[in-house]
Amino acid sequence: MSNCGVLSNQNRFYAKPEASYGQAPAIAAADRLSAIQLAIRQLDEVRQRKDKTGSRTYVGVAPGGRKRTQFSLQTYLMAGTIPGTAPAAGALFQAALGGAPLVFPGSTAGAGSTTTDVVFSGPHGLVEGQAFGCNDELRFVATVNSPSSVTVSAPFSTAPGSGAALTGAVTYKPAADLPSLSIFDYWDPAWAVDRILIGAAVGAVEVKINADFHEFEFQGEAKDVLDTTSFTAGQWGIGSFPAEPAVAGLTA
Repeated sequence: MSNCGVLSNQNRFYAKPEASYGQAPAIAAADRLSAIQLAIRQLDEVRQRKDKTGSRTYVGVAPGGRKRTQFSLQTYLMAGTIPGTAPAAGALFQAALGGAPLVFPGSTAGAGSTTTDVVFSGPHGLVEGQAFGCNDELRFVATVNSPSSVTVSAPFSTAPGSGAALTGAVTYKPAADLPSLSIFDYWDPAWAVDRILIGAAVGAVEVKINADFHEFEFQGEAKDVLDTTSFTAGQWGIGSFPAEPAVAGLTA
């Protein structure tokens, strides 16, 4: 089953990493993300039996198969967020890559910067591979020279002058362990079916580059999907189906 509500207030999505696998976390209005489509498919895994009964292969269904839950979520790359603020869709990137977001809130340039070596007016707190911007250009730190200076991976078009704004950025890096997340799917009107995908593990990310807009598609498997029609108290340790937070504006 699938549903589609492009930037619609009738259909609202939220995503948040889980502190414990398969345990839906509490969400807030800031966890809302814009999505094109969330598709969920749940099926019973059928194991093959190749034992023989007489001269013919066994044609029945082997018992003990497990239930598999697969999902695909498509979202846009949105502009308009505050630089240095992690977007709601960042939970999906964190689940795909593993590393917690590295947040650079922004700073100003000091004296003596070149196009490749940037001097900050104070401690920058950056690490290798972390991003920041200047004059609408994004660069990554290649080398940390000192607490107040770095070398970037590619030259800026112009050297940042003293006092120039160095804009914030949020960087997601690979890690050894991948966190699971819960994806919440709420609908209007009130009698519509709401769903929660718990224990979701992102196994693949597809990036679609377009002249007008860019898209991301996250695919993977989950522990289970809960909905308001079949939910029973105590299912997966949840006493009641989580209520949606007060609706706020869309985030990226």
